[in-house]
Amino acid sequence: MFSSILCAATWTGWRREITVWAIVLGDQPHLRLETLRTVLAFQAGHPDAICQPEFGGHARHPVLLPRTAFRELKTAHAKTLKDFLKQTSCPLVKCPIADPGLALDLDTPEDYKQAKVD
Repeated sequence: MFSSILCAATWTGWRREITVWAIVLGDQPHLRLETLRTVLAFQAGHPDAICQPEFGGHARHPVLLPRTAFRELKTAHAKTLKDFLKQTSCPLVKCPIADPGLALDLDTPEDYKQAKVD
């Protein structure tokens, strides 16, 4: 996944009016619309910071990267997004959200079956 993010950061076709990029996982279609709205509103109050929802004491996705952080990706030496977030000069702020869907990870067919049962 991180290689795709790095590729996107080096693309020169981004519109200048874009100020924040959302790194959203494809296996999170279960997130509530209210959760997404909360993270976006939180980011609007912290426009120069990387914003992440937090649930259960852990940072979650989606990760919102301001322009400064997104541009830093071009020269990043990190191997993962988690490593990049630890190394970046951009401040990181977490938005506590009580949405258990933030902790749901659908990486395997078994994960999907379990999610359907819940």
